[in-house]
Amino acid sequence: MASNIVKFYAGDGTDDQGRSLEYILAFADSEIESTHDFIQWLFPMETESAFNPSAPIVDRQTQLGFFQDSALRANLCRGCRRMLHFYGLRCEATGPPSTGVATAPDFHVRSKNWMTACNHNYLRMTRMLRSLRCLGLAPCSQRLCLCLAQIAAEHPGAVPQVTLQHWRMSQLDDPSV
Repeated sequence: MASNIVKFYAGDGTDDQGRSLEYILAFADSEIESTHDFIQWLFPMETESAFNPSAPIVDRQTQLGFFQDSALRANLCRGCRRMLHFYGLRCEATGPPSTGVATAPDFHVRSKNWMTACNHNYLRMTRMLRSLRCLGLAPCSQRLCLCLAQIAAEHPGAVPQVTLQHWRMSQLDDPSV
């Protein structure tokens, strides 16, 4: 039996609020910024969410589903592209895995939404990095992490050191190490 995450990404299911993947991908930027319970469905992880107790958890069966089904990974990639656009970033490939992640022409404007002290989007980015990695898009996660590290280096003090540490840890096979 397919997990709720697999059903959601296959287009056969919804999140716990009744929203489909397509519905979430069509969110306006203002909805992305102000809605806080979609990110756990768009980027599920192997651990419980500290902020959304009803968020799905990736189990081994779900991982295998993503590793075996390129359509699921392609939809995960679509979710990643939507969030990258929100952050003023762009993927430099037409499908998974990405060949790179870079700032988009509107980065300067879009980054004002998230490159501020104690911004919840840093947590979202950490979630994205970990989820991409655990669901079969580790190269995309690595490329996004490199881009974010470069951005932090180019904007000293904009990204807290603890956030940079979490981003680096997200690239380990066992991020709890």
